[in-house]
Amino acid sequence: MTKKRTLWWLAPFTVLVLMSVVYLVNGLFPFGKNTISWCDMNQQVVPLLMDFKDILLGKSSMLFNLQNAGGMNFWGVFLFFLSSPFSFLVLLVPKADFYLLMNVMVALKMACSALTAGFLFRRFFPKMETFAVTAFSVMYACSGFTMMYFQNLVWLDTVCLFPLFLIGLRKLFLEKKLVPYILSFSALLVVHFYLSYMIVMWLVLASGIICFFMTSKEQRGERIFLLGVATVAVLLLTGVIWLPALMQFLESGRGESVVESISSGSLLTRWNTTLPVLTCTGMAVAAIPLTILEKKQTDVHKVSFILFVLLLIPLFIDPINKMWHTGSYQAFPVRYGFILVLMGLLAAACSIEQTDRSRLPFHTDKDILGVSIGILILIGTAVLWLLSHQYENLTIYVRTLWMSQSAFLLMMIFAILAAALYFLLGYFYRHHAMSKRFFCVILCLITLTEAFFYAEVFIASAEHDGTTKQTVTDLEGKIDDNSLYRLKMDKKYFDVNLIGGIGYPSLSHYTSLTDGTYLKAIREMGYSGYWMEVNSNGGTALSDALFGNRYSVLSAFASTDGREKIYSNEDYQIVKENFTMPFGTVISNLGEPLTDRNRFEIQNDLYHTAFGTEEDLFTQYQPDFTENVEMSHSDTGEKITLDDGAAYLQYQIPVKGTQTLYFDCFQEATNALTEPVNGGCAIAVNGKIIRSLYPTSTENGILNLGTFTDETVQVKISLFHSLNCTSFGIYGMDCKKLQNSIQSCESCQDVNLKESKNGLSGTVYTEQDGYLFLPIRGGNGFTAEVNGSSVNIDSAFGAFLAIPVTAGENQVTVTYWPSGFRQGIIVSILGLFYLIPLLYLHKKKMFLRLKFLYRPAQWIFAVLCIGVVCLLYIAPVVVWIVYS
Repeated sequence: MTKKRTLWWLAPFTVLVLMSVVYLVNGLFPFGKNTISWCDMNQQVVPLLMDFKDILLGKSSMLFNLQNAGGMNFWGVFLFFLSSPFSFLVLLVPKADFYLLMNVMVALKMACSALTAGFLFRRFFPKMETFAVTAFSVMYACSGFTMMYFQNLVWLDTVCLFPLFLIGLRKLFLEKKLVPYILSFSALLVVHFYLSYMIVMWLVLASGIICFFMTSKEQRGERIFLLGVATVAVLLLTGVIWLPALMQFLESGRGESVVESISSGSLLTRWNTTLPVLTCTGMAVAAIPLTILEKKQTDVHKVSFILFVLLLIPLFIDPINKMWHTGSYQAFPVRYGFILVLMGLLAAACSIEQTDRSRLPFHTDKDILGVSIGILILIGTAVLWLLSHQYENLTIYVRTLWMSQSAFLLMMIFAILAAALYFLLGYFYRHHAMSKRFFCVILCLITLTEAFFYAEVFIASAEHDGTTKQTVTDLEGKIDDNSLYRLKMDKKYFDVNLIGGIGYPSLSHYTSLTDGTYLKAIREMGYSGYWMEVNSNGGTALSDALFGNRYSVLSAFASTDGREKIYSNEDYQIVKENFTMPFGTVISNLGEPLTDRNRFEIQNDLYHTAFGTEEDLFTQYQPDFTENVEMSHSDTGEKITLDDGAAYLQYQIPVKGTQTLYFDCFQEATNALTEPVNGGCAIAVNGKIIRSLYPTSTENGILNLGTFTDETVQVKISLFHSLNCTSFGIYGMDCKKLQNSIQSCESCQDVNLKESKNGLSGTVYTEQDGYLFLPIRGGNGFTAEVNGSSVNIDSAFGAFLAIPVTAGENQVTVTYWPSGFRQGIIVSILGLFYLIPLLYLHKKKMFLRLKFLYRPAQWIFAVLCIGVVCLLYIAPVVVWIVYS
């Protein structure tokens, strides 16, 4: 027993060595400059970690963060993507090396998962051999969930903590100990509140099954009561975590009817992608025949296998799978996969644990030895052939987030061989036909081979140069401007969150928590975006000035168009825009609400409202010639129908004075991945192609065609398919008129605001009463004071902050508290006052006086279990049948 306890480090050490080999073979950091950061890790995790570093260094706020989405609550973002002790490692590394840091963090979290899994298997299976415990722990740490979903870095923290949660749950039911359960469950909620939904659903199912199989009728009432009071403690203690995070999630742009989501898909899942989460761990697959053939199943075996089967069902039935994901998922369709794999491993371990070690032979039968070694050789051969001849096909997941049928079938060559060998090992060992030493040796060899193979397919295949973003991080700190401003991109040169990541305020943002109102409003203002991503490219010189886009990032090779260059490196340059205004403008009225209409009408409304004029700033131009095009105008926009043959619109635009020309092709602001108007046009100006395909998912804002002075401009719009647009056409902006309006505005008002804690403060001087328009998303959570008195906050254009001010100088303070944050603090404090007497009463066994509550608790819990089963397994299928 002493030896087993001293080898607790063996599983995490094995994982670190394994990952080091994978990194070494593929030139990955620290053995090269390649990184495994890809997809969401590139787009979200790394830039948000850069934000987090700035927050830790006091450069920005956790509660009100101007670096993202024009000013947003970062608390929920932190809890959704970064809430991990490993995140504090960013303090030790410069931002330029964050992509390389991801290699280290993934390996460390996998090792941590192996460590906690080792604690679980040792406690659940005390007779199991040390090397078998190590193998099972490595299997869990290197499961298909880890291999396929590691890019969502904080999910690996949930993988680390879940074995401890199982230990805590076991202690509660078998030993009536509350503290391990409360601490482990609270930690899971802190690390990731979204995945905690799936854990809560599993908890209800697991607790019901545990009560039936592992708890006597006399004990059930007490155990359920203890489970209930302990869970209440967890929910209260973590109120400051889940309440504001939930409120922010509900306000996000991901809003979709559960019924609509479930009924819109097919009945069966895309099993090519769902099954590998399980089949990457062959022992979990082998648990099925091992359990079926097991004559005497222990209670733990029954419970783990039933839960395993319950989690197998959603791998095949998509409506049920969606309900396990709160009703829908965009990608990563097995986010509960770590639970599935662990239940399978527990079931397999139960069979091995029941082996009578005293009856094991000293030598393995020659036939069994030959078969086992033969299959192991086949597996090794399959690995060499697959990785050398089918690598591109096998690794399609890293390029598409979905497995193809051919890739899945190729992978099944290895998976079937591995599962077969795991089954033979377990079966012959259980039936005393194999020696302990041979069992452990082969088990460890196949575990390492399996982990290496899938690490090559899913992790190493994501490798790319981790230093390519260093020219982006080099842009940090290059703007010498102490006032409030924003930085935008002329095009999407890099991931949108990186602007905030390198320390600049921005309209851009991409996470699942992008506010729905903001997402729609910024698109209506003429900026680009799709799904949950808002990009700062697009807009007009007017909207840029009003929204504080004072500086822009361009390609190092792009023309500055007369703008002042601030800084440049080999890839990018920063320029100052020609038309700039202070961050905030005093307006006389609140403007028209943003609706689905022509985006240049909205731009003219912005101009009218901002400068108190009835003149238009933008003028529409009509085509001089059309070819194979039928255009019809209605109140909802333009309908463009194409005849056979090449179709285009030809413009001859006589520019008088100086004008900037813009083109728009826009239907409506949605969070769809693709839109009907996408790829509808190509634009050429004076014979030079400006865009060969427009709009696209990365560029669907108003398109700048250039600035011209006293000349005739030829524009040709080639059309590729029929269009139905709310906003379409070419418009000219009078540059002199805008410049004069800005100068006139500066002479009658002075706005000087600074960022302060979780809000803004400063002085506003105006010659007349009005509203201070702040280009920040409005909504709940904001409060304002003007000259020391609280004022009601209005909404400008139906979406942005408007603070009433009076003629003269105004001292303005705007403060933001995330929705539910202060209430969450109160709930957490109540949780502490609840927890202390709870633990005291339990220690003194005073709950025995509450036996009269045991029976009602059982009935309530029974109803809850039935409700969860109906919610997850029955209702989704019924909805799909009725509404699909």
